[in-house]
Amino acid sequence: MSEKKIYKLPPQKPVSFLIAGIVSHEKIFILSNELNNFTELKLEELVSVTAMQNDITKTFNAYRTLPDESGKIVSLISNRCSDGILFDAYKNLDYFIIWSSENTIIAEHLPLKNIKESKLVLGISLLTINSDKEKKSFLEVINQLRH
Repeated sequence: MSEKKIYKLPPQKPVSFLIAGIVSHEKIFILSNELNNFTELKLEELVSVTAMQNDITKTFNAYRTLPDESGKIVSLISNRCSDGILFDAYKNLDYFIIWSSENTIIAEHLPLKNIKESKLVLGISLLTINSDKEKKSFLEVINQLRH
């Protein structure tokens, strides 16, 4: 009889994050370029985020920065795709901008003022994520964006 093998997964590092919701009627690549012009961001890498909803895999576009020295990544992700909405609770928002890091606490003094100056951004606001279900959903998205 063969012995059972037990594999232990390394513990995941906790991720610190802040999320702002954005209202804009522009395509993500246009908004990404605009945010690069109005802030010190360098959103450059186009990635896809997938979410399984009602047995349908939905794919959402996102741009992200490369990690800085402290491990911080900034991501711009669409809340909409041809198959629906990523977060139904925030269906009035078109995009999320997410600051995330495994190594440092994300400061709350973010460049929202600069982003608000863009004529392509109709509104932006920091989100307070209170429910554990929402936190888990956002962390799933953040983990995809970080890898």
